[in-house]
Amino acid sequence: MIEYNQVLIRNKLLIMYIIETILPLIISALAFCIAWKHNSFTQKAAEDPILVAHITQEVDDPIFLNLGISNVGAGVAKNIKFNAIRPEGQPDIPLLTPIFELDTEYSVLLEGKSLLFPLDVAHHLMDNESGLFTFQVELEYKNIKNKIMKSSYKINVNELEHTRLYAGKSEIVRELAKIAAKIGNNR
Repeated sequence: MIEYNQVLIRNKLLIMYIIETILPLIISALAFCIAWKHNSFTQKAAEDPILVAHITQEVDDPIFLNLGISNVGAGVAKNIKFNAIRPEGQPDIPLLTPIFELDTEYSVLLEGKSLLFPLDVAHHLMDNESGLFTFQVELEYKNIKNKIMKSSYKINVNELEHTRLYAGKSEIVRELAKIAAKIGNNR
């Protein structure tokens, strides 16, 4: 009976030893594996720039439109090439930046940054007879590991038709004139 109790005590001590030493090691190893896997996913995400082409308005004077190429992904895009394709039958419109003739490679576009190409005043681009309605932009670039990435966007200038295209400096001047007139009437 004494031997049986001693065996039971030894087994309990062995179980407590396992719980106190080996179980925390197993939990630590699992936590390390989860953290390492999460870090590798995060690191991979930081290597994936995403370039998009879009139409933007000037902040100070929204009547001026730009073609924007923005890096909305994570990481640096490099060796950026873009090709703007004029639709067949569309008239040759003089633009501030001749995007259909550009043959330039841009070295780097950082995360969250944009390349802007001034196009023209909105009402010139949206004119029904000679305006630039839609065109295609094809992008090719590399991530930090030199993986080639490609994307294509259909740009429709008329998307901005219902925005404040005619706002900006001219609207500010009109508003200031109204304020000045009200001040003048109150004297």
